[in-house]
Amino acid sequence: MISQEHAQRILHYLQLKPDETIAVVGDETTQGIVMPVLRQLIGTQSVPFTSINLDDSQRPLQALTPEIELAVKGVDVCFYAIDKKVTADKTELPFRRALNECVESNGGRVGNFLAPTEELIESVFSANPQQVTDLTNRVLDYMQGTSAVRVWTPKGTDVIVEFDPQYKWLASTGYIQKGIAKNISPAEVYTHPGNVNGQIVVDGTYPPLMQAYLGADPKKLLDFIAATPILWTVKDGRIVSVKCEDEAILKVARKSIEDDENSNRIGEYGMGTNFGIPRLLGIIANDEKIAGVHFANGHGYPKLTGAQYNSKTHADAILTSTSVIDQSNGRVIMDMGKYKL
Repeated sequence: MISQEHAQRILHYLQLKPDETIAVVGDETTQGIVMPVLRQLIGTQSVPFTSINLDDSQRPLQALTPEIELAVKGVDVCFYAIDKKVTADKTELPFRRALNECVESNGGRVGNFLAPTEELIESVFSANPQQVTDLTNRVLDYMQGTSAVRVWTPKGTDVIVEFDPQYKWLASTGYIQKGIAKNISPAEVYTHPGNVNGQIVVDGTYPPLMQAYLGADPKKLLDFIAATPILWTVKDGRIVSVKCEDEAILKVARKSIEDDENSNRIGEYGMGTNFGIPRLLGIIANDEKIAGVHFANGHGYPKLTGAQYNSKTHADAILTSTSVIDQSNGRVIMDMGKYKL
C-alpha cells in the first residue's frame, strides 16, 4: 500500500482543482495504489469522485461498457492505474483508446499508469515535485540552446549527438494537460536528434528484452543486461551494427532495429530529470525518468518533435552512469548521472 504522501503527489500531478470531478479506474492488481488515492479524495470533501474496478467486467475489455462510459463521460479528470490484460488474440488497447477519447472529447483530461507496482509509485514520486520541475525546466532551457553534446559512459558509450533547430525540444513533466492523455511519471526532456555518430552501449532497461522475457524477474534481467550489454554502432543517425556477447539478447536487439525501414534510426534523445529515483526497476515509466540519458530506436514522435518519418518501433534504451558534455563550450552538463546545471 502506497503512503498518503505518494497518493497526494499523484493528485498534485493530475492538477485536480477543488471544484473538479474525477473518475479513478483500477483493478485488483492496483488496489494498493488506488485505495490511498480514494482515501485522499475522501479527505478532500469538495472533490466529487467515482471509483471503477475493471475486474467487475469481463476482461480483456475491447470497448467501453455502458456503465464505464456513464461513469467517465463528462468528468474533468480520469486517472487509471490498471494491469495490461492480454490473451493470445486480444489486448485492451481498443478499450484504453475509447476511454481516452470519451474523456477528452468532453473536455476532460487523462492521467494513467499501465501495469504499475507500488515500488514504481514510491520511486517516481519520492522527490519534491517543485524541485523536480525546477530541474526539468533548467535542463530544457539549457538544451534548447545547445548544438551538440558528447555522451560518454564507463561501459563504452562514446557518441556525438547533434541537434537541429527544426526539431522541437519537449518536457514531459508528469503534469497532465487538457485533451492529452499522459503517463504522469515525472520527468524528462527529449527531442529528435539532428544527427548521431559513435558508439552506444545499452546496459540498462530495454523494453524489447523485457517483452521477450515477460514474467522474468526484472531486476535479474537488469543484472543480465548489465553483464552482457548491447553495443550499437551509429552512423548518420542510424544503427549500422548491433553486437552482444549473449546470442539470445543479440537476436532480440537485432529484431528491434529490423521491424521496418526506420526502426534503426535514433528517434529520440532523452534526459531523465527525476533526481529522486534511486535505481532502475526494469520498468520504463521509472527508468527513462531517472537522472541520465536514454536513446530510442525507431519512431521519433513526428507530431511533437517535427521528425520527418514514421516507424512502428519505439524502443527506449537506458544508459547508466552517463556523462554529457556541451561540445560548443566544454561545459559538463552531467557527470556520471549527476546534473551540474
